[in-house]
Amino acid sequence: SDLAGDRSPELLSWKNAIEQMWSKKRLLDGFVSLPATSPMRAVEDIDNAIERFQKDDSEIVFGITSTNHNPYLNMVKVNETKHIEIAMSGSKAIRRQDVPKMYNVTTCVYVADPQYIMDCQHLMEGRVGYVCIPNERAIDIDNYYDLYLANMMLKYPYSEFKKDFIKE
Repeated sequence: SDLAGDRSPELLSWKNAIEQMWSKKRLLDGFVSLPATSPMRAVEDIDNAIERFQKDDSEIVFGITSTNHNPYLNMVKVNETKHIEIAMSGSKAIRRQDVPKMYNVTTCVYVADPQYIMDCQHLMEGRVGYVCIPNERAIDIDNYYDLYLANMMLKYPYSEFKKDFIKE
């Protein structure tokens, strides 16, 4: 019950899974997590993450996806006076071209060194690699609206829309 609650850190579940495997004397070359909240992932996303993990010196590989939200330009926070200000304090950017490209971490796939998982307190504290996941496969179901979007995407796949409307 400690590992399955809405407020339970996923990292603790990962550590528990690795401990269970090690207690059975099973050696692990890597650890792969495929959260159920990301139903649109493709096999190629998983394969790409595993390949990236095997080929470079990352201790963990995340799926990431491009975003049009940028803390230097159009993401804001509410300050203590109840006004908004740009999230990246001090940014003077006025055009999208003036800011670094930003990405969202997806929940599509994580691949990690089991020892890294056991030793870390936060997933981003080591050498973190990435694979890019197309936006249409990067939905993370965190609320009913996300579930609605995923349902719509399953009924009306983006690939079909693309065929009909986007001429490349």
